[in-house]
Amino acid sequence: MLKQVNFKNKKVLILGLGVTGVSAFKYLQSRGAKVIVIDDLSADKLPADVLDLVQDCEAQFFGGEIPPDDLMTITDLLVVSPGVSSSHIVYKEALTQGVEIKNDINLFLDEWNCSNRVVGVTGSNGKSTIVSLLGHIMESCGIAHKVAGNLGNSPLDFLTENKLTGDEVIVLELSNYQLELFNSDYFVDIAVITNISNNHLTRYGGSIESYAEAKGNIIKSNHTSLIVEGDNEGIQKYILPIVKPKDLYKVSLSIKDYDASETGIYSDNDGNLVFRSSKGKNEIVFDNVSDRKLFGRHNLYNIGDAILVCKLLDINSGTVSEPIRNFEGLAHRIQFVAESNGIRFINDSKSTSPDATVKAVESLSNGKNIILIAGGVSKVDHYREWRKIFSENIRNTILLPGNASDQIIEEARVGNYVKVDNMQEAVSKAFESAKEGDVVLLSPGAGSQNLFKDFNERGTEFMKFVNVIIDNE
Repeated sequence: MLKQVNFKNKKVLILGLGVTGVSAFKYLQSRGAKVIVIDDLSADKLPADVLDLVQDCEAQFFGGEIPPDDLMTITDLLVVSPGVSSSHIVYKEALTQGVEIKNDINLFLDEWNCSNRVVGVTGSNGKSTIVSLLGHIMESCGIAHKVAGNLGNSPLDFLTENKLTGDEVIVLELSNYQLELFNSDYFVDIAVITNISNNHLTRYGGSIESYAEAKGNIIKSNHTSLIVEGDNEGIQKYILPIVKPKDLYKVSLSIKDYDASETGIYSDNDGNLVFRSSKGKNEIVFDNVSDRKLFGRHNLYNIGDAILVCKLLDINSGTVSEPIRNFEGLAHRIQFVAESNGIRFINDSKSTSPDATVKAVESLSNGKNIILIAGGVSKVDHYREWRKIFSENIRNTILLPGNASDQIIEEARVGNYVKVDNMQEAVSKAFESAKEGDVVLLSPGAGSQNLFKDFNERGTEFMKFVNVIIDNE
């Protein structure tokens, strides 16, 4: 069994009562901490169950209420939720006062204390798919494991509920926000950095270098084995120069970029995925690549990443192909919704960056047959990389409200487009302009918070109105 960390009589301040903040609260109370909570939302806007949970804590400050000046002088630890910016007044005060700052992943690793191997998956796109695929493979192979992190649940829940023995493989999806608080004390044994693209740059003042640096924190030199998508320009430019992993493995599907001297997974002339060992031995690890439910070329990289993780975990290669073939993927990620009159409807609401939308379009296009629903809250400084997909693949564009739509019109050289006020109108306009052989694709390339709670709600709304229109035909 794991040895519990003792927080008895320690004063811990939690900033943010979202999913991870609530998990941190439960964990810290179970370990004896005296917990104080702060959330920028007023009490009447917080869920009733959250208010009930924290009602007996040491102190509560909601809706911008200013804590006493001496609060930081009596605080032993500040625990922040992933979305909290370092510019937050409480965060800045903790830095000024020298208060230790951690997040839920730090707390988990403190107690896990290298009990068994930890796999960390980060990058701009593909994280959730790879983590979920790894969980699916391990479940199929009977390997004790837990999956958590930015996927939607905190690993602290496993500790609070005493669900870990220490023998499990831990698979964590890690965002750049979570990795910002990784220092030399925190690391994973196997790291996957999928790709680096123009995403979340508003948090870093437009600096992709700072964004990549946060991703690179997942590596501890001379310890971590690193898996990267070797064909990705962002990986080549921003990650490989700043990390010095113990071992480096590449997934490279571009024949022209194939380097037979490197260890990793490559695509041979027949399209098979081939593992090349450090000793130069080649092994086909995934053949007949079209026989899979996880479609799209970008998902071949995700599959290659997952196979390399399994190799490093000593999972028999012969046992992983079948789970990979039958893995259907995640909701809101190039998810088939319906087909009507030869028109396919695809929900890719999770695509909140321009690069993710490009991958979705490339996976689905057959000439200019895409009716694209895009737009929302911009997270990037430009959409110039969309010019090629608009000229080659997209026939009509439906733009949702938000500042991203104006950027798209100006920078992506959109041809035919119409602006709408809501998802119902977007689906209706898309249906009107689509014809047999077309794909109506929701792939916004932007955030959702101006109209929806999150990408899940946005995708659910899309699917609802698609089904309403089809049922009423």
